[in-house]
Amino acid sequence: VAKSFEGHYPWLGFVAAFAEAATIGGLADWYAVVALFRRPLGLPIPHTAIIPENQNRIADNLGRFIEVNFLAPEP
Repeated sequence: VAKSFEGHYPWLGFVAAFAEAATIGGLADWYAVVALFRRPLGLPIPHTAIIPENQNRIADNLGRFIEVNFLAPEP
């Protein structure tokens, strides 16, 4: 819509650019979050479903971090 009226209202070019950038940013954010937990669109893309595949290792490291940094007796 903004492109069709850009001849009459030149500032609509900025609106179109911001809308395009927001769309690309939203898609990138969606992909990043989904890729952490599952395979986006069911495709076997490398480096996706990171959390389910490493759940035990993440839990062990997080537990060790909390134990050492928060539960250790203070000197």
